[in-house]
Amino acid sequence: MHWLNINSDKTHYPQTVQDACDSFQSVELATTAGSLQVIYDQRLWSRQPVSQSSSSLLVIAGWFVLNDEINNLDALNRLIDETGLASALQEITQGIFVGYHQTGADYQVFTDWFGLAAHYYYRNDEHIRVSPSASAISAAGEVDPFIDDIIQRKGHVWGKHTRYKNVFRMLPGEMLSNHLESRTYCNFKTSDVKAVSEIPNLIQKNLSIFEKQTKLVSLSAGFDSRLLALVGDASFAYTWGPENSKDIRNSKFICEKLGFDSYHFPFRRHKYTDDDVGFLRWLLDGQNKTFEPQFFRNFKAVSQKATGQFISLDGYLGDVLQRGVYLYGPKLRSEFKKLFPLLFSKDKPTKVLLERYSSLTQAQKSLLVTDSNNLLRAIQADYVDSRHHVTLFEFMFGRGFAHIYMGGIAMNGVVNVVVPAFAQPAIVKACVTAPVSDVLDYTVFKDVWKHLDSDIVRLTSEGMYSPKTPKRLIPFFNFVGRVLTNYVPKFKNYGKE
Repeated sequence: MHWLNINSDKTHYPQTVQDACDSFQSVELATTAGSLQVIYDQRLWSRQPVSQSSSSLLVIAGWFVLNDEINNLDALNRLIDETGLASALQEITQGIFVGYHQTGADYQVFTDWFGLAAHYYYRNDEHIRVSPSASAISAAGEVDPFIDDIIQRKGHVWGKHTRYKNVFRMLPGEMLSNHLESRTYCNFKTSDVKAVSEIPNLIQKNLSIFEKQTKLVSLSAGFDSRLLALVGDASFAYTWGPENSKDIRNSKFICEKLGFDSYHFPFRRHKYTDDDVGFLRWLLDGQNKTFEPQFFRNFKAVSQKATGQFISLDGYLGDVLQRGVYLYGPKLRSEFKKLFPLLFSKDKPTKVLLERYSSLTQAQKSLLVTDSNNLLRAIQADYVDSRHHVTLFEFMFGRGFAHIYMGGIAMNGVVNVVVPAFAQPAIVKACVTAPVSDVLDYTVFKDVWKHLDSDIVRLTSEGMYSPKTPKRLIPFFNFVGRVLTNYVPKFKNYGKE
């Protein structure tokens, strides 16, 4: 757990939240912004996450890698003093964090490149409040009906919006100052372009910073977790689902081949409690309609089963980058598009985005289009082909940012240190600078795997294909696989439990 609280009244936290906080270390400071508390995971920090020089104060809730070193806070603080906050943060190669930097009477609160250390702020002319919970800092829980209607219709909202009035989520790479100014250090023009085929090596290098005996990985029948198992050098793996599901069968094969200790179990073996539900409502209800508490209970069960492993390797949105999942809408037209993707490779991004958010009212769609244009402009997304903009928006500000993160990152992050291996600027940029047609026709997917081959690589997924399947056949095999998984009982996965 890595949380930052600024002027947040912790005396009103639910008891389950207090208990979770008490199981980790914390530091409290008096700062220019007000009272600050950072809760941190002592398994990853050998010291308090506070660095103070003669001119500045730096506090980090989370973890980061700078110059191939993890959590060298003093080095980061020196770099900020030398080059400024934005330039220094651009040098961080990976991490999930929210931080506070103070120089004299000025301060800035900031978040990681992809905003995955989900924190919220409330501010007025007098002070700022920051918390990992939107409801904890809202004024008497006052709901914004317009935003709440979006959440009810779509299941989540996007960007900074929350259901609570005057409470906002910190955006990817946002730097929020005491001068009521907000800007981002995310800039896709500044990072080098890597070849897609280098992605496994990049992931391997990034994950080698963590020791083997500390790493665990969630396995499934899919490809992202399989790649992490092959290059991540973990020592423990887990999978949930029906005993005869493709997820369990593939996972057992991979664990045997790689020598992992493992834990396989039915999705609903461990029963969640009312306390679990209350905890998650406190943590996650700012941008989402519902959540699945069974995930939370399972993450806790895995943490108890693991033998010292707490670095959780996560394939967060790797499918989105490699296979263009967010380039399709929910309608029947998209099923045809998946079979013949190149016929639709020139679709306008606004058309695809509105198709994905078709349940909204016209006024809500207008806000969506305005917000997406502004948010993408802020990160210099015009650097890449506009047809990638839907992927970038959904990954950094939309469905991924507001909704998907809450499972594998927010829930899991309460008990483990989560490392989303694909959420690195260099890897995202490699995928979104590839031609859109190469994403849609599986060329990018094939290129990621082109230098890897083994019995593990050749395992077929629920979609009935593998990285070695001819790409022209993948859409048709995948269609058959999805029909079998959804409608034939013997092929069901944990989603049907």
